[in-house]
Amino acid sequence: VRHFVRDAVRKDVGLAAGLLRLHFHDCFVQGCGRARVMHACRAATGPGEQRAPPNLTLRPSAFKAINDIRDRLERECRGAVVSCSDILTLAARDSVVATGGPEYRVPLGRHDSPRFATPQDVLSGLPAPTSAVPSLLDVFHNHSLHLDFTDLVALSGGHTVGLGHCASFEGRLFPRPDLLRRLRRTCPAKGTDARTVLDVHTPDVFDNKYYVYLVNLEGLFVCCQDLFTIVERLARSQRYFFSQLGASITTGKSRFPVC
Repeated sequence: VRHFVRDAVRKDVGLAAGLLRLHFHDCFVQGCGRARVMHACRAATGPGEQRAPPNLTLRPSAFKAINDIRDRLERECRGAVVSCSDILTLAARDSVVATGGPEYRVPLGRHDSPRFATPQDVLSGLPAPTSAVPSLLDVFHNHSLHLDFTDLVALSGGHTVGLGHCASFEGRLFPRPDLLRRLRRTCPAKGTDARTVLDVHTPDVFDNKYYVYLVNLEGLFVCCQDLFTIVERLARSQRYFFSQLGASITTGKSRFPVC
């Protein structure tokens, strides 16, 4: 898997973001590690899940890459069962590594689900780019993922590579006039079928520049910029911090015991 992804990303660096996003979209619909979005690693156009609106912009080359990896594994590992879910997870990790990101361990042994998700499952399972932080944390909790705000911030760093579609951010109000002018050139009218890089300066490198852009109020999606906005508000107003602390503790969503 590592060799395939490394060679494929050298030929098409955009594939790295495509594989990472494919893994994310599979993971957040009815739980991680089931590979439903792949439709058993075979279908060019799967059932309802692939036709759900959030999945229509997944890269066809990413689907093809997973199928090609599966074919190679079946030739090399005759008689062995290698799940598409494991392949997806490995390919996402190796895409991060291939673009300069960190190495991390991937436990194996996942099983593919025989049941496919519906378009409604996709819409309810995937957070929208317009989601604010509380909604993003709710998604984690609904999937029984015991992740906190720090985990959410770190995982959002995957937006350091890839493209954003106009429809995902055209309704935002951008406080930076220079950023607004640039985005208006990319998306001159509502409904424009255009895309722009998420990272203007190092779009094909997995680095921490994504966070620099949030500090500079240059985050493309609401779900990204809201992460920094919350920290900024807490730092600017002690009154807001005290109010939010009490609210967060008493809702039961924090890790503090409630007495």
